[in-house]
Amino acid sequence: MYRRDLRDTTVDHLLAELAVADSGGYNAFIRSGSDGGPLVYALDRSGRPALWVSEGGGPGRRLTGGDVVANPWGRHRVESPWFDLRSDGARVAYVATTSGHRDLHTADVATGKKRRLTTHDAPDGDPRYAPDGSALAFVTDYWSPGSLGVVSADGSTLECLRDDEYVYADPQWLDTETMLAVRTEHWDTFDNESEIVRVSRSGALKVLYAEPGVLAFGPRPRPGTDEFAFVHEASGCKGLYLDGPGRDREALFVEDGVEAGVPTWDATGDRVATAVSANGASQWYIVPVEGEPEQASSGPAARQPPAWRDGELLGTRSTPTRPLDVRNVTAGESIHRTDGVGFEERLTVPESVRYESVDETEIQAHLYLPDGIETAAPDSIPLVVSPHGGPTAVDEPGFDVRAQYFSALGYAVVKPNYRGSEGFGRAFRDGDNHRRGRGDVADVVTAVEHLDGEYGPIDGSRAGIVGGSAGGQLTVKALAASDRFAAGAALAGVYDYETFVDDTDEIGWRVVRRELGLPATDLAEFTHASPIEDVPDIDAPLLLLHGEADERVPISQSEQLAAELDAHGKRYELQRYADAGHGFTQRETVVDAYTRIADLFAKYLRTDPDDRTSRPRPPQDADRSSSLN
Repeated sequence: MYRRDLRDTTVDHLLAELAVADSGGYNAFIRSGSDGGPLVYALDRSGRPALWVSEGGGPGRRLTGGDVVANPWGRHRVESPWFDLRSDGARVAYVATTSGHRDLHTADVATGKKRRLTTHDAPDGDPRYAPDGSALAFVTDYWSPGSLGVVSADGSTLECLRDDEYVYADPQWLDTETMLAVRTEHWDTFDNESEIVRVSRSGALKVLYAEPGVLAFGPRPRPGTDEFAFVHEASGCKGLYLDGPGRDREALFVEDGVEAGVPTWDATGDRVATAVSANGASQWYIVPVEGEPEQASSGPAARQPPAWRDGELLGTRSTPTRPLDVRNVTAGESIHRTDGVGFEERLTVPESVRYESVDETEIQAHLYLPDGIETAAPDSIPLVVSPHGGPTAVDEPGFDVRAQYFSALGYAVVKPNYRGSEGFGRAFRDGDNHRRGRGDVADVVTAVEHLDGEYGPIDGSRAGIVGGSAGGQLTVKALAASDRFAAGAALAGVYDYETFVDDTDEIGWRVVRRELGLPATDLAEFTHASPIEDVPDIDAPLLLLHGEADERVPISQSEQLAAELDAHGKRYELQRYADAGHGFTQRETVVDAYTRIADLFAKYLRTDPDDRTSRPRPPQDADRSSSLN
C-alpha cells in the first residue's frame, strides 16, 4: 500500500532522538518531605518509569528500576501521585510488579534498600503514609475492586476500611486515625461524578461533599488544622475550595473557562499551589487563603500537582522544544532536565488557533507549522490532523514527539481539542456523551476546512489524519464522513463497540457505559459510534496499527475492522506489534509505526516526497496482513 523508499528519510533520525528524550510527562509526579528533606520524582522512559531522588537541590540519582508501575490514568483518572514520600523523607512507598503482581513496596531513600509490603494477587495502588509513618493507606482490588485499606509500614498487618459498592481513590491522612478519600460508585467513573468522604480507621464514613453529576477530587488537608482544600466543578468549571468543620465552604479560585488542578499546601498552611488550565495550556498558580491568586511563572506547567520545599515551589514541565524538566519554579532553575542535541533549533513552537464547528461550538487547537511557512507558495503545504485519545483528555503545547516529526517532514500539523476534551469546562467535556461520532467528527473535519481557508500555504485537499485510541476511532469515522482526507492511520482504536464491551478491561467498560450507555437500552448509540458500520463509505487508504499486548483495546478490534475492510475491497494494511500495549511507548515501536505512517502520507499527500536522494529500506520481517488493491 506504500513504498518504504519513496521519501527523504533523514528526518527519521530526529524521530528516534525525540523518542529517546521523551520522558512521559503524564507520569512525572514529584513529592517532597519536610523542609530541607529530599525530593523524589518519577520519570518514564519508553514505558519504564523509575523513581529518582534529589537532595539539597542538586541533580537527581536513580532510586528504583523499571519494575515500578505508573498508573496515573488508571481506574480513577485523578491527578494524584502514585507514590509517596514519608514525612521525614527517609522512605518512599510505591507500586511495583513482582511475579506479575502489582504490590506495594517501600525503599530507603539513602540506601535504596527495598521492602515488599503486600503479597496478594490483586493489584494495589495509591499508597499514602500516615503522618507518623507507622502505616500506609492504599487502594486495592484484594477485597473488591477499588476497596480502601491500611497496611503497617513493615507489612505485618493489613486492615480493610471500606469494601462496599464504591470505588475509592487518593486517600489523604488527616491524622493517624482519620483520612480523606475520593469515591465513586462502581457503576460510574471518576471523570464523571465523585464524592469527597472522611473515613476513620474503624471504617466509619461521612460524606463531606457530593453533588449529582459533579466531579470532586484532590482533597488535601491544611497543615495544622482540620480543614482541607479540594476541587469540584459545580460552577461548570473545576474550582478550588476550602472546607472543614465549623466553617462555610469558601471559594479560593473559581473562574469561568479556567480549570484548577489538585492543590498542594505549603508548610505554613497559608497558601496552596496548583496547575491551572485554560485555552489548552496549563500554568502554575499560587493561591493564598487570604489574598488574590497569582501566576507563579511565565512558562508552561505540567498538569500534575506541584510540590513545596523550604518555601520554594517545585514542579514539572515540558515545552514544545525541550523534554521534561523537573524545576525549582521559584528560583527558575532545573533540578533534572533531559535535553536533546539542538532540539530548540530543530523543533517548532505551535500556535493556538480557534475555529467554529457545527452547532456554533468553538474549538481550540494547536497548530505546528513547518519551516519555511512564511515564504511558502499557496497550497504547497500538506496537512496532518491528529486528534488525541481519551476522549476525556487534552492536547497541550508540551514535548510532542509525533507532531514535531511530521512538522519536520514538511507537514502542517493540527491537534484539535474536540468536544469531549477536558480543560474547557464540564459542559464541553460531557457534550459528547451519548453522541459519539457526531460533533466530535465534525470538529476534526472542520479543522481542515478552517486551515484551508485561513492559511494560504496549507493545501486542504492534501490532508491526512492519524490518531490513537479514541483518536483512532475518530480517524476512521472521519475518513467515512468526509472526502477531505486522502489517507489515514489509526492506532489501537475502538471500531465495534458492541464487541468491545466483551473484550475490554474494567476501565474500558466503565468508559463505554458513561459515553454510550448500555447495549440493552442504547444499542443504536453503540452502532452509530462504531466505525465498522461506516466501512462502505471509506474511500481513502487506511493503515491500522495495534499492539498484541493491549488489554484496554484488544487487537481483535483492528482484526474485525480489517476483515470488514477486506470484505468491501478497501485499501488497508494491518501492522501488528507483539509486545506493545495500549499506547506505543517503546522507542523501537514508535519509530517503526510512525515511519510507516510517514511513508503512507508521502505517497498520498506529497507532490515532492524527497529530493531524489532517498535510498531503499532493508526488507522488513514484521508480520503484516494487507489488502493491496
